Amino acid sequence: MILQLPAIISKITSMSNRSLRVNVDSNEDLTDEQMQQVMSKLERYGWFCFLEDSQIKEEDLIKLPPLPKKEKEEKTPSQRLRGRMFVYYKEKISKDKGGFNQWYEKQLDKIGDNYLDKLN
Repeated sequence: MILQLPAIISKITSMSNRSLRVNVDSNEDLTDEQMQQVMSKLERYGWFCFLEDSQIKEEDLIKLPPLPKKEKEEKTPSQRLRGRMFVYYKEKISKDKGGFNQWYEKQLDKIGDNYLDKLN
């Protein structure tokens, strides 16, 4: 089923991995069915099509190539380390004033200094 709604592209952001984040604002008077159709697509992978001043017809979409397989989005090594440090902070350090972000930055500085000291 093709989901068609009157909408406007309100913002485009260039991402670091050479992708785009596209904000699309729909018409103000969507029906309950249209809203349900849009909500059912949350975090689904599909094609984004945009056509000005016309309806998208089935024959317009026949030439679309198959969707590439979406690779499982794994955390980067730095995201995994931060997560592990957060668990440690919650269990061992959380009584410290200043919060996790302040503690995390101090720890990163210590780690960086440790490597610099090994160079001297």
